[in-house]
Amino acid sequence: MFINSGRHRRGLPTDVRCIGCSAATRNYSIFVGRSVGSGASGGRFQSRVPPRTTALAVRPLLEGNEWKPRSAS
Repeated sequence: MFINSGRHRRGLPTDVRCIGCSAATRNYSIFVGRSVGSGASGGRFQSRVPPRTTALAVRPLLEGNEWKPRSAS
């Protein structure tokens, strides 16, 4: 799940939420960049990179998630 504004900072994602979802990937599980009130809650994720936000995320939602590391291979 990759939440971020569009090219040239167009289209600010607002209140994009994944509640109780799950995903297994080889890269990011959840990345919350430039957005407002967006993210994931109560989910289960497995990926190489743990869920993270950036300083450009306003009120990011990353709570109650379970994350397990996964190797890159």
